[in-house]
Amino acid sequence: MKNTNKFQSTWRGKTFSLNGRAYYRIRKIIVFSLLQCLLCTFTSIANTTSHSVDTIAEELLKAEARFTDLRLEYTEYTTGGSNRKDPNKPSRIVKAVYAQKSVMTKEGHKRLYYLDHKVFVVDPNTEQSTLVDDTMSCFDGEATKILYRKVNPDKPIKGFILAGYDPIGFPSYDMDPHTKIWYFANKGLGNILKENKNNFHIESESEVLDGISTVKLAGTISDGKFIMKLWVSPERNFLPMKSQLAKTGGERLLMGTILLDLVKLSNGLWYPKKIQSPEVPLTDPAPHHFLIYEISKISVDPIPEDFFRPEFPPDTHVIDDILKVSYTTYCHPESYEK
Repeated sequence: MKNTNKFQSTWRGKTFSLNGRAYYRIRKIIVFSLLQCLLCTFTSIANTTSHSVDTIAEELLKAEARFTDLRLEYTEYTTGGSNRKDPNKPSRIVKAVYAQKSVMTKEGHKRLYYLDHKVFVVDPNTEQSTLVDDTMSCFDGEATKILYRKVNPDKPIKGFILAGYDPIGFPSYDMDPHTKIWYFANKGLGNILKENKNNFHIESESEVLDGISTVKLAGTISDGKFIMKLWVSPERNFLPMKSQLAKTGGERLLMGTILLDLVKLSNGLWYPKKIQSPEVPLTDPAPHHFLIYEISKISVDPIPEDFFRPEFPPDTHVIDDILKVSYTTYCHPESYEK
């Protein structure tokens, strides 16, 4: 009997010990699983960033400023809509090169600009194109230089040197793609949001456009006269993927833009290879015309500052508004007309 009791006692002790170890092992597994769940939850919360009008405005400004050196080669098409008032009206094609560079000067931060564009008018009946404008403009941080190349054989080549940055050399009618993306009415979209932050709100934190998640903002500008909507992609260096402008109280879209065919550049930033304005489908009967940019080359390699100081070609009649002189290039200085 004693041996039996001892055996039973030993067996019970071993059983208790085994059960205890199993219990603690299961407990550890449960605790570890709970910690993993909590970690996943915290990670999910950390990755789900809540945006505000202020943060979007700041991110837009910072994102655009990252394009310190940029060079684009593109073609701009004006395509007639399906209900165009005059289907026989000629369309336009612009072939251009745009460049910009951010530099630090004694006066502070400045941005240099270059725009070389040729404008062709296309006859819709014969599809024949005619060159009607061939202009190069640049701003080197100090002066704006404009070259009007010869289009009409009866008119000379003309050049102008103007003090400071003069927007006459960078017309809004033939706006470059970068300005079309990041600016509206000569103001950065980030600054527009900052100036009107009390009139804007976040409509959606995650609206998907062509497979890309965006934050949708809506608000009024110009003292409440217009409603603006923006779709900004935090995943794509805060590119303003889509925009709309309508008159307050009206349903008709006045302006709109959508970015298409995004590519990742060597500096990690994203950029569109195609821009369409307005952003409605090409089959939409409302617009009288569509504006389409097709960007063939995008470079973010460093650009030398001399690129923004091109020389006038020979036989250019130059009017220098800074020195208050006029002359023809490669002529003797005594021929200057003061």
